[in-house]
Amino acid sequence: MENEEEKQLRVAALCRSLGHLWSEKDVTVREEVPTDKITECQHTLFGKLLSHLNVNFQAFCTTMKKAWKVNTVLITQKEPGFFSFMFESDEDKERVLNTGPWFFSSNLLVLKQCVPDIPEHCYDFSRYDFWVHIRGLPPGWILEEVYADVTGKIGKVKEIQLELQDNSFTKPGKVRVELDLSAPLKIGILVQMGAKKMWVEFKYERLPHYCYSCGPGVTTGPNGSKKRAENPSEDENRAADMCTTADKSAKGKQPLYLLDSHEAEHHDTGDSTR
Repeated sequence: MENEEEKQLRVAALCRSLGHLWSEKDVTVREEVPTDKITECQHTLFGKLLSHLNVNFQAFCTTMKKAWKVNTVLITQKEPGFFSFMFESDEDKERVLNTGPWFFSSNLLVLKQCVPDIPEHCYDFSRYDFWVHIRGLPPGWILEEVYADVTGKIGKVKEIQLELQDNSFTKPGKVRVELDLSAPLKIGILVQMGAKKMWVEFKYERLPHYCYSCGPGVTTGPNGSKKRAENPSEDENRAADMCTTADKSAKGKQPLYLLDSHEAEHHDTGDSTR
């Protein structure tokens, strides 16, 4: 995050580049945002589709209202793939924001809270929260700090949910993680547990058709084919075709199962020789 001095330098550089195209006299407006505008912003979300920006607006509105179970939301299309959602109540807005992610035709809708003093074009839609499950941790290592350490390697940890049983965390849970949508998804990680190193897998909740190798710019069709969402180049299409095999492999046996299978065979062999 840049400090105030850096912001001032950027403004000065912009003014110099504009030459005589800007007014040297500053404009002073009111000191603070009106209360009614603050309330309006509190009830408003901005949303951007990750790909396939040119959608049927009427179908989009009907689908989202039905999915959210709310008819009083005012949906405005700012530009292709970019929308504002003004809710009648803050409760409806919070429910929608906290029960995502949401999709339209398997296309991720990234939602951001409207802030009164941030212009619409300044919101960052490159990061979003997903619930992530960890598979492969031994029962003795199902601990909140372990979940935080492991998922902290793929994004910013926002919330950890572990089921409480017999006054101790024993059941596998999930973690809400802010992910970088411009980067390929990680399918797992090696974790050092005491003297032993183990492979654990990440399972993402409510994930649409997504190419793990190419990142969010490529979607996976029903037959496993790859397709760039908007104006694909020849190189991008070639990369999408090449990663199809790798993506299918990622959906097959993972290192977790291979390691478990190897250990099971080892133990079975030991038992049979006794």
